Parts: sequence; C-alpha cells; structure tokens
Amino acid sequence: MTDTPELETFRTALREELVLLWGDLLAATDQAINGTWSIRCDALVARITKITMLIGPADWREVPMTIVENGLYEQIHTHMGVSAPVDHKALARTRAGADELNRRAELSRRQRGL
Repeated sequence: MTDTPELETFRTALREELVLLWGDLLAATDQAINGTWSIRCDALVARITKITMLIGPADWREVPMTIVENGLYEQIHTHMGVSAPVDHKALARTRAGADELNRRAELSRRQRGL
C-alpha cells in the first residue's frame, strides 16, 4: 500500500517536530534547577516517546550531539523498547570536527580583536 501525499506530509512534519523536541530536551536539561532534570524534561520525553512510537526514532545525527554523547538518546530509546543504534566512531569524528571548527572560530575572533 502506497502512502498518500498527505500522509507523507504528515510524517515529514512529525519527523521535524521530533528533531525539534530533542533540541528542546537539551535546553530543558541545561535550564533544570538541579542542573540535570526537571518536570519539563519529563513532559518532553513523553512527547518524544509518543511521536517515536508513531514514526520511529529520529536519526542520532539529527539530535543535539550532547544528548547523544551523554547517553540520553540511547537510554530513552532503550526505555521505550525501540532500537536506535548510534555509531560511536562516527560520533567521535563529528565531535572532533565540531571542536576544530570552534577552535578556528575562536582564533579568528581573537585575531580580529573581538
């Protein structure tokens, strides 16, 4: 059975929302009073879970790197009973590339006197 264009549009919108929710979860953990978790985090995980159960997991490469690095991405999927493997070697290469870009940007700012 082929999906209708409307159904595909709906799935695309849900996938985009799911990726945004992972970003919101990172912000919520950063803003938590205890520095790690809050009721807002619980609510976001509930929404992530509902959408994931409908359309499957967001690819780890679309989720904030910190969420993947700290194990939260895998932990939440394990709790859901959903397979969401992470390529840890690729993650390390991605982190190294991001760190190099940040280092170069900082060097450029210093050279310009900012």
